Amino acid sequence: MTLRGKLLLGFVATALGVTLFFGLITFQIASDHAAIEERHLLEDLAKNNATWVAAALQNVPVAQALGTPHQDVADKERLLTALINAAGDIVASTGVSATELSEFGEPVVRAALQQASNGSFIAEHEHYLWGLAPVPNTSYRLLILHHAEEEKISFANFGVRMVVVGAIVIWFAVWASLIISGIISRRLEAKNALLVYQTLHDDLTHLPNRRLLYDRLAQAILVARRQRKSVALIVFDLNRFKDINDTLGHQAGDQLLEQIGPRLRKLLRQSDTVARLGGDDFAILLPEAGIEDAHLCTDKILKAFNAPFEMKGMSLRSSISIGIACFPQTSDDPDTLIRQAEVALYHAKATNMDRADYSRELDPNSVERLTLQSDMQKSLERNQLVYHYQPKIDVKTRQIKGVEALVRWVHPERGMVQPADFIPMAEQSGFIRALTYWGVEEALSQWRAWHQQKMSINIAINISARSLRDPHFIDIVTNSIKLSGVNPNCLEFELTESAVMLEPERSRSVLQEFRALGVALSVDDFGTGFTSLSYLKDLPIDKVKIDRSFVTNIQHNVRDAVLVRSIIDLAHNMGYMVVAEGVEDEKTWNLLEEMGCDIIQGFYVTRPMSASSFEEWLRRSPWKLADAPPSF
Repeated sequence: MTLRGKLLLGFVATALGVTLFFGLITFQIASDHAAIEERHLLEDLAKNNATWVAAALQNVPVAQALGTPHQDVADKERLLTALINAAGDIVASTGVSATELSEFGEPVVRAALQQASNGSFIAEHEHYLWGLAPVPNTSYRLLILHHAEEEKISFANFGVRMVVVGAIVIWFAVWASLIISGIISRRLEAKNALLVYQTLHDDLTHLPNRRLLYDRLAQAILVARRQRKSVALIVFDLNRFKDINDTLGHQAGDQLLEQIGPRLRKLLRQSDTVARLGGDDFAILLPEAGIEDAHLCTDKILKAFNAPFEMKGMSLRSSISIGIACFPQTSDDPDTLIRQAEVALYHAKATNMDRADYSRELDPNSVERLTLQSDMQKSLERNQLVYHYQPKIDVKTRQIKGVEALVRWVHPERGMVQPADFIPMAEQSGFIRALTYWGVEEALSQWRAWHQQKMSINIAINISARSLRDPHFIDIVTNSIKLSGVNPNCLEFELTESAVMLEPERSRSVLQEFRALGVALSVDDFGTGFTSLSYLKDLPIDKVKIDRSFVTNIQHNVRDAVLVRSIIDLAHNMGYMVVAEGVEDEKTWNLLEEMGCDIIQGFYVTRPMSASSFEEWLRRSPWKLADAPPSF
């Protein structure tokens, strides 16, 4: 039973109790009132008939005066009439004998002597009512006596009153219960609505929370599935939000978060949802929207965040990173779609991009990638990892200055797995440590094999950021080089710009030790990691490698060409050689040669190839080996 029903039932029960209580009082009042009315009626009858009795006394004896009663008296049932003299004796009566009347007439006579005009008495457990009036021009009084039936008197008057009073009381009780229950229900509904709102909205920003976003996303997917449309989900967070909290305090951070919802609402449709997932993580649901719509929306969002936020009397700008996932392109499940958008967000942050679209290649938790990761852990044991080698050409001498060793995974089922598909997994799982040690040993072993064939070639291998943080890395590599007997000058370590800048002080220390050992050092993917020149000038490096993203378009993009030329000039001025990777045609080679680039690497020379293929290519290639440093 509902609360309102219980309240109504309680009030009706109370109303019935009140009705019963007032009914008993009404019953008593009705009984008393009926007796009083009856006594007044008997008194009136006595007065009306006294005149008639006086006239009769003039013509007949006293005994016969009451023999033929007045019509008013005769019509009444159980009425007794009697004449009382001045001495108080009953001299005549009708209805009962004087003897019978005298048996209970004493109280009546006593009342008559007291000049009472009406009254009641009980004799032999019977209730009697009486009225008394003087007979004109005589010393007699006329007494009219009624044997009352108390139940008739009471219930005759009580019935109607009881019904009326009960109906009124119940009517008021019902309406009172409805009004009170309505008030209570409205208060409870308001309280429940508040609780529901608090359950589905963020306390600070009052935006929908993760639970409400999930419900709306599920509904949007159902509608899109029926209509064969798409749904886009955007997830973003603030970059360096922790710095704001640590510097200005959490109150300032909260003020920033509170301004995000209103700013974004101005950019979105009425059907779109802005939600706070927690911390500085937000999400935007775009029903009936695809990946292109999501890109247009994120362009607006990025532009909106260029405007400063006002807090604590100061203006502050905050950048964001964005991840995008779409139904049905990536998933048809709300949980999975949210997770995929977050995976894309993490990738955007890790690669310093404004936004990233979800793809299976980015997802470290997909079933396919988990299976691949499990296989990768066993790849060393099964000898599935190999090096492919790509030559580096000296632009001036047109000679081969060395090769870069690029790891490949020969999977028994998937075939050749490219580094982009498993190196990130190796970084995340920690497998990169074993992979790096394998790479050093493999490079040393291959150098010795080529040296036995009278091929002295410098080999460059890639070193991960995790390796730079490994306290045992220097000792293990140094020991491997010493045991192999290979001159360290035959090795080159390539480290990405982002890896060097992750812990610049630690990186500088490690690189100095390798430089002292004789290993050549170069910074890979230069131009993509926002390296501070103040750190770069202090690093003990020999070369910088311009990232292929700048080199590829220098024929068609003036800005890329200007940037590449600036990097070459800057590196030369700082005493570094410059390597350009990703060179795919002669025109690009010529432009780089004109800019003063030192070494070129790319498909224009040849693609990466296995050791045996490289040996075959070298025998028939127009490119020749340069003089190598002493080997042992």
